[in-house]
Formats: sequence, C-alpha cells, structure tokens
Amino acid sequence: VPISYSGRSYDEGKKISWYHFFVALFWLMRQKVITKDIPLHILLEMRHMRNYNRWLLSLMKDFIGKNILEIGSGIGNIAKYFLSSEQLVLTDISGQNIFYLKNCFREYPNVKILKHDIVDPNQGILKDFKFDTILCLNVLEHIEDDRKALGNVYNLMGENTCLLMVVPALPSLMGSLDSALGHHRRYTREGLSALLDSSNLAVERIEYLNFLGALGWFVNSKILKRKTFSRLQLWFFEKIFWLIKAERYFKLPFGLDLFAVCRKK
Repeated sequence: VPISYSGRSYDEGKKISWYHFFVALFWLMRQKVITKDIPLHILLEMRHMRNYNRWLLSLMKDFIGKNILEIGSGIGNIAKYFLSSEQLVLTDISGQNIFYLKNCFREYPNVKILKHDIVDPNQGILKDFKFDTILCLNVLEHIEDDRKALGNVYNLMGENTCLLMVVPALPSLMGSLDSALGHHRRYTREGLSALLDSSNLAVERIEYLNFLGALGWFVNSKILKRKTFSRLQLWFFEKIFWLIKAERYFKLPFGLDLFAVCRKK
C-alpha cells in the first residue's frame, strides 16, 4: 500500500544529531556485557520449547482437574495450557514474574494471579479456594526448607486433591547451572519418596524423566561450568526431542528430573 512521508524539521522536534550514534552504540555494547537475570533468561527461552512443554503436559493430563493451583508459575510457560479450566490460580514470589503473568492472563476471568510464598506460615490467601489439582513444577529445589513448604501444600489439599511435582534429579549433577538458577539441592528417587512420605503424602507415581537432558546438563554444568544454555543448544534439543518420547517404552534408572504424583494419605 503506498504511503506518504513528511519528516519533521528541527523546529518541529527532530533533535537527533551525529553524536547520538555513539550514545546508541554504547548502550548496545553495554547490554551485551552486563550480567543477565539467568532464571528469567531461562524461562524466556523455555517459552519456545513447545515440544518439551507439550510432552510435560501429556504426562500430567490424566491427573488434571478443573480447579488448579500452580505454585511458582514463573512467566506462565505451563499455565497457558490450562486456561480452559474452571479456576486457575497462579502464584509466584517474584514481582517480575507476576508482571509477566498479569500481562499475559489478566483478561481471563477464570484466572487469578497472586504474589505468594508457599513457605509463608500464613496461607490464608489460598485457604478459601477448593483445589482439586496443585502443580509444583521445578519449585521445591529453590526452597531452603522443602519440608515446611510441603507441609503448607498439604494444608491446602482436600481429600482427593492431586499434587503433581517435577524436581531436578541426581545430586551428582549438581553444578554451575544449579548455582546460577538458585537450586539448593537435587533429589534422588528414594530421597524424594521419603520426603513425601514424611509429609503424609501418598505417592501414586514417581519416575525419572528426560534421560537425554541429564547428559546435556552434565556436560554444561559439570564439565564446561556454564551458567546458562545457548539458544542453539535449546533449538537442537527441540529437534531431537522424539528420542525423549521413547522413554514411554523403557524406563532408565536416571534422568534430569523426577516426576511425582501424590495425594493425602
């Protein structure tokens, strides 16, 4: 479509001069060298990993109800798949993440977004809800007192509420990536089972996930000592994701994560 253009004159407000080139160049170079907000950077990159997110959803779909609480929703990478639920409550402790969530989901009448810490002894803000599903995906490892957090989750559960969890597995993989992401620990299958049992939670299912990711994590975190992933690595991971889907046919005794399904005893 043809357009017309009439540029502003100096008197009309156009004050850009030759030296603004160097000002812009300074800020572009500065942006390249300043320290990244690594957890936010990873969340933003994970938005594009559709194969991984849909695969995770396929593991949970048989346990998902209509009234859902997601603890530690991040920027909504998983929440976007549950927008058709009757009630979806999204929580996070980061004001930055809450901003992202509100920007994405504030127009949905069934979605409530709350800044909330699951370790806070006052859980009154969530007590009035009746949840049939609680999601705690890649959250517990960020909490120093994970037993206290599970105790508060237990108090939010009804008799038939299903708790779905994903936590990082294998303490031997603990490295630079975990430090950069703020992980206090990684879990063994036996250790997570014992923690859930001591929290009066009955484990219906617990298994290792993502054996291929464990190999990539070991190389990046233990050998190369990296603090984040490159976009090229995540792109390659998406392209070979069909290998991970083969996990349904055989179960390996290791993986990057542990997936657990629990209910009240």
